[in-house]
Amino acid sequence: MRRPPISGTCAAVALVLFAVASALAAANSDDDDLTQASLEELLRTPVVTASRHPQRRIDAPRSVSIITAAELRRRNCRTVPEALNEVAGVLVQETNYGGGSPIIRGLVGNQILLLLDGVRLNNAIYRLGPNQYLNLIDIGQVEQIEVVRGNGSVLYGSDALGGVVNVITKSRNLATSPRGLRLATSARLSSADRGATGRLEFDGGTRRFGLNGGFSLKSFGDLRGGRRTGVQASTGYHELDGDLKLQQQFTPGARATLAAQHVAQRDVPRTDVLRSGTNLQYEWDPQERTLMDLRCEFEPRGPFVRTVMLGTSYQDHDERIRRIEMSAPNVQRRLHDQVLSNGYTLQLSSVLGARQTWTYGSEYYRDRVNSSRVDHALLTGVATTKPGAFANGARYASGALYVQDEIRLLERWSVDLGLRHSRYWLNATVQDPSSRAVSVHYTPYATTGSLHSLFRLAPDFHLVCGIAQGFRSPNLDDISALGSFGGGFEVPNPRLAPEQSLDYELGVKVQRGRTYATAFGFLSDLRDIIQRQPGTYEGLSFIDDNANLTQDSGEPDVYQRKNTGLARVVGAELEAQVQASGAVDVYGNLGCTRGNDQIADQPLRRIPPLKGVVGSRWQVCPDLWLDFHAVFAGRQDRLAPGDVTDPRIQTGGTPGFATLDLSGGLELNGIGTFTLALENLTNESYRLHGSGIDGPGFNIVLGFQSSPRP
Repeated sequence: MRRPPISGTCAAVALVLFAVASALAAANSDDDDLTQASLEELLRTPVVTASRHPQRRIDAPRSVSIITAAELRRRNCRTVPEALNEVAGVLVQETNYGGGSPIIRGLVGNQILLLLDGVRLNNAIYRLGPNQYLNLIDIGQVEQIEVVRGNGSVLYGSDALGGVVNVITKSRNLATSPRGLRLATSARLSSADRGATGRLEFDGGTRRFGLNGGFSLKSFGDLRGGRRTGVQASTGYHELDGDLKLQQQFTPGARATLAAQHVAQRDVPRTDVLRSGTNLQYEWDPQERTLMDLRCEFEPRGPFVRTVMLGTSYQDHDERIRRIEMSAPNVQRRLHDQVLSNGYTLQLSSVLGARQTWTYGSEYYRDRVNSSRVDHALLTGVATTKPGAFANGARYASGALYVQDEIRLLERWSVDLGLRHSRYWLNATVQDPSSRAVSVHYTPYATTGSLHSLFRLAPDFHLVCGIAQGFRSPNLDDISALGSFGGGFEVPNPRLAPEQSLDYELGVKVQRGRTYATAFGFLSDLRDIIQRQPGTYEGLSFIDDNANLTQDSGEPDVYQRKNTGLARVVGAELEAQVQASGAVDVYGNLGCTRGNDQIADQPLRRIPPLKGVVGSRWQVCPDLWLDFHAVFAGRQDRLAPGDVTDPRIQTGGTPGFATLDLSGGLELNGIGTFTLALENLTNESYRLHGSGIDGPGFNIVLGFQSSPRP
C-alpha cells in the first residue's frame, strides 16, 4: 500500500510563500482587516440560503448560522468540514481524515443537502450515512458558509431533510474593488499532522469585468491524536486544487458569472476499515471533482418581474478506489465510479405591492453514472472484470417547480408560504441477490409545502415558528449498491419507497448592538426511513467466499436497504454572541438531539450527543486579537443496534470530552496577517461520535495571509 510521504515538499512550498508574500505585500487600505471585523459587522452580513435571497439573519424565519470570511480567516481551518464543527447543532463525523460529514438534527449523509454557490453537489451515488464529499471543496476559495437547520425540501428539493449547507465562494466586488491585478498568498502549517497548505490567489479587473481565483497545494501526514492515542496510521493524504471565476457587468441590470473549479485528492485512506482489520488496503487515488457553473442575472424593468437568474452547471465527480479485503488477501479490487451531472436552474422574484414578494422558479438535474471494477490477482497478475459498485450506465434525473410567497400580514407579523412539486426518474440495470439482471424504472414524485412565520415582538426580538414537509427520493446508491461497506456486504433493493418527514420548529431571535442570540426547539416525524437492515445474498445471510455454507472468520454479514418505518427526532439549539465590554466578546452554542424508532422502540443510528462551544475573544488593540475557547461533548451511550456493531463506535458508546484552544492574530501593516493557534492544550484523547479516527492531540497551527498587492 502506498502511503503519503512526510509533507516536506508541501511544507517547503508553504515556507516559500511566506517569503514571497513578505517581499511582495504592500499596505492596502481597501483590504478587509481580519482583526478589525467587529461582531457588529459580522451580524450585518446577509444570509441568502434561508429564503433564496439576501436578508438579515434575524429576519430569516429559520434556524440559520453563518461562518463569515472574517471568521474563516481567524480560525484558519484545515477543511470545510472542520469549519462546520463549531456551528450550533452540528457534529461533523470523520470516518477518515480526508472526509467529514455534518450531522444536523440527527440526520447525515444523503439526508443533508450540500450546495456550492447554490448548485447541488448531492448526486445519484451520494451514500447513505457519513461520506467524504464535503471535503471536495477547497476551503481556500470559500467566502462564507451558511447552514440552515431543519427541512429545506420546499426550496431545495430532495436530500434536504436534516438541513442545507451552502458554501459560497469568493467573488470580486466590481463596484468597490480597485482596478488592476492583485496577488495574495497564504500558508498554513500544523504540527499534529505535519500538515502544510499553500495558496496563491489573484484578483483583478475593472468596473465592468472581473476575475479571481487561485491554486492550493496541500499535504497531510498521519494524524497524531491525544496522549492515549499517538500517531494514527492510514490518515494522511495529498491535495491539489484550482479555481477561476470571471464576471461581466453588461449593464447595471445585467450580469454574467462563469466559475470553474477542480479538486484532486490522492492516496486518501479509509481509516476505519483499515484499523478494524476488515481491509488490508482501502484508498481513494485519485478522488476528483470538476465544476463549471454559468449564471446570468437580470433586473427587468417590467411591472411584475423584479429579478431573473438563469444558470447551468456541469460536474464531473470521479473516484477510483484500490481495495484488498482481509477475506481475499491475494486480490486487489480496483473500482472506478464517475458521475457526470448537468444542472439547469431558473429563478425569478416579483414584488406585489408593499407587503408581498414571490420567489419562484424551476430546477432540472441529470446524472449519468459510469461504474466499473477490475479484480487483480496479486500472485498471478490475472485481471478479471466484474460489475462495479453501481449500475453502469444508469441515469438519474430530477425536475421541480417551486414558489415561495412572503407576506407581511401586519406591521409586526409576516409569513412565508412555500410549495414545490418534484419528479424523479431513475433508469438502471442492476444485479439482484440471485445475480439476475433487473431493469429498474423508478419515477417517484412529491408535492411538499411549508409555512414559516416571524413575529416581531420588538425591533430586536423576533419569535419564529414553522411547519414543513420533507421528501427524499431514493437515489442509485440506495437502490442498486452492491458491495462491501464498513460493517458488512450490501445487496440491491429496487423496491424502496421515498423517505418523508414533517418538521415543526419554534424559536426566538435577539439582536441588539453587538449581541445576537437564538434559541430553537424542533420536532421531526419521519417515515419510510431508508436504512441498512439484515438481508440475504444467494439464500445466505453472509457472503460465503469459500462456498462451504458456513460463516467463517472474515466473511461479512449481508445487508439491504429497507424502509424501516416511523421515527421521531426532537432537540434544541442555542447560540449566542454577547459584547461583554468594549474590547471583549463572549460567545457559545449548545445543541442536543434525541432520536427514536417509533416501531422498534429503539434509538436511531448516529444521533449525536450533547455538544457545545464556549469562548471569549479579546481585541487587544486594532492590530492584535486573542481567542480562548472550549469545545465539549457529552457521552453518547444511547446506541442503536447498528451503532453497537459499528467498528467506529467503541463498546459501551463514545466517551464525552472537552478540549481547550488558544489562538490569536497579528496584522503587520505592509506585510499581512499572522495567526497562531494552540489547539487541544491538554492533549486530550477524544473522538467525535461515530468517527473512524480520534481528533488531533496538542496541535500548533501557524498561518499567514499576505496583504494583496496591486
